[in-house]
Amino acid sequence: MKSTSINISRFFIKTYALIQIVFALILTFGGAYLLYLGGSIYYLFTGILLLISGIYIFRIKLSGTKIFAVIFVYTLIWTMWEAGTRFWGWIPRLATIAIFAFFLTLLLPYFEHGIRKKIAYSFTGLIVICFFTAGALAWYPYFTTLDNSQIPQNTTNTYHSVSAQPDDDWRYYGRDTQGTRFSPSNQITPENINQLKQVWVTRTGDMPPIDKKNKWAAQTTPIKVNDALYLCTATNNMLKLDARTGKK
Repeated sequence: MKSTSINISRFFIKTYALIQIVFALILTFGGAYLLYLGGSIYYLFTGILLLISGIYIFRIKLSGTKIFAVIFVYTLIWTMWEAGTRFWGWIPRLATIAIFAFFLTLLLPYFEHGIRKKIAYSFTGLIVICFFTAGALAWYPYFTTLDNSQIPQNTTNTYHSVSAQPDDDWRYYGRDTQGTRFSPSNQITPENINQLKQVWVTRTGDMPPIDKKNKWAAQTTPIKVNDALYLCTATNNMLKLDARTGKK
């Protein structure tokens, strides 16, 4: 019974080791290419150490786990140095190593001269706590600036467009580069809107053929620059109209 338990433990250790070796080879070759391009030496160096660690772990040698511990510690230091307090900068640098560390701590008691289960699983618990903490921090908003000032009540007088243009122009799809869709023009008001009269109407006369598949109707937001209106027809042709008369 004890022999069967040992064989099962060895199977899981060797399976883990093979996965780490494959990952190490990918990291080594990728790191070498990155270094050739002028990137960080970390990935090549770590790939080589992970490969050595994986070979020792495959042989059920505790020294392989010690090498991995060194990798984990300097990866943590490197992450702190390079990412600082940027939470999302920690994820790509530390997450994969932390996942390997989690499974390796579960296997620690089954190595030759292995660590006692209480000590090994305390490391496992510490990593789990770190994972839960990281998951909670992922919901915290980063790099945000809250404006707690009061919203002005009179938007007509306080509005300032980020795109300099006359009040009666509409030079962008959303009126300005921030897409506010707000016009400061005050010619039309709630008091005089019922007096509006139609001055002109135009038809593009440019529609897709009746038998054409996947056709669409014209849904246009005209762009107004000075006295010219620019619009797109249903077949993607551009038209320029006189804003005062509607003539093409």
